Amino acid sequence: LDDPYSLPPRSYFFSAAGPSVKIHSVATGEVVSTLTPPPTPPPAPGAGGSSQRRDAALTAAIVSPHNPFQLITGSLDGLVRVWDFLDGALLQTIDIAQPIFHLAAHEGLPKCVFVAAARPTKKKSKGA
Repeated sequence: LDDPYSLPPRSYFFSAAGPSVKIHSVATGEVVSTLTPPPTPPPAPGAGGSSQRRDAALTAAIVSPHNPFQLITGSLDGLVRVWDFLDGALLQTIDIAQPIFHLAAHEGLPKCVFVAAARPTKKKSKGA
């Protein structure tokens, strides 16, 4: 991109590619950038957090209603990430320790993101 700040935020669309997000130009359809999370070490024993860390698929992505150049993603490893997608910078990571299936935010609720997550279910034993 020559000057990405001169383009309106709606000049891009996003697609999930495993744990990464590809940023496409609306004008050409070409991939102009990719957001790839850093490797996340497994949590320490007894520290909580998700045990499914490496290459967890993205399951949700929304553009921040407060900053049109920030993308918020959620994934099966329980991590919510806030990205500056023009700079390709990871701004914040929040571990909710549950697989994430949906994200929502509202412009009237600054600094809030609503997360739909799943708790692990206990397996029922046969004969019980």
